[in-house]
Amino acid sequence: MGISVNTITGEVTQVKDSVIPPKTQSQIDAEKSAQAKAELAAIDIASIRHMREWIASQPTAPQSLKDREAAAITERSKIKP
Repeated sequence: MGISVNTITGEVTQVKDSVIPPKTQSQIDAEKSAQAKAELAAIDIASIRHMREWIASQPTAPQSLKDREAAAITERSKIKP
């Protein structure tokens, strides 16, 4: 048992201790999988940016891609570190 104090009234009461059950292996595995998926998504997004930059720099790149890269450069310049 623990105690709880009402900060307004000053009343002290006893409360049951709460115990957080340990995670199951399937919960641990699901969390690791979700983390790996998030990291993979970040890698994919970064890769797309680099591919667009490289392709847009090629002389034969479509103008639409060059325009998108120029727009991305403009938007990135608005981001404050």
